[in-house]
Amino acid sequence: MTELCFEDRQGCVHYPDSSSTVKTREGVFSCCVFKGRILLIWPEYAPNIPELAGGGIDAEETISIANQREFMEETGLVLPFSEGEEQKSFHQTVNFYADDVDEYWFYTQTFFLFDGMDNIFFEGKRSTPEAGVMEWVSLDEAKMLPIHFMHRKAIKAFGIF
Repeated sequence: MTELCFEDRQGCVHYPDSSSTVKTREGVFSCCVFKGRILLIWPEYAPNIPELAGGGIDAEETISIANQREFMEETGLVLPFSEGEEQKSFHQTVNFYADDVDEYWFYTQTFFLFDGMDNIFFEGKRSTPEAGVMEWVSLDEAKMLPIHFMHRKAIKAFGIF
């Protein structure tokens, strides 16, 4: 039998031991692009690995409501779209090792692409409500950053880089 492996934010492989519990988790993330830039967050728990805004879907939430809530919680900004509005999306299920909490997850993730974000665009860096920093980064610069391994897959799937 093949040993089950999990990847962390950097794409490094981890193997749970016999005492490890694997949780099931669903999450939603926003890939926001505008004028050749992408909105990235550097969370306090992983300050060297930028990621897209998003997180877990709560019980009884629609994916759209969860996306709006998570985006607001992580950025303090309101996503400019409404329930039922069609967005380009990317779905994946990954074996994720969350090193900040030492947990293994079977993680189903949905990413939505948002462009034309002029109403939430800002220059420079801003603090995030959940203790981190966010910034609109040029796509050329973002390509060189060690973006969260699983978020990079979504960005590539959208054809951004």
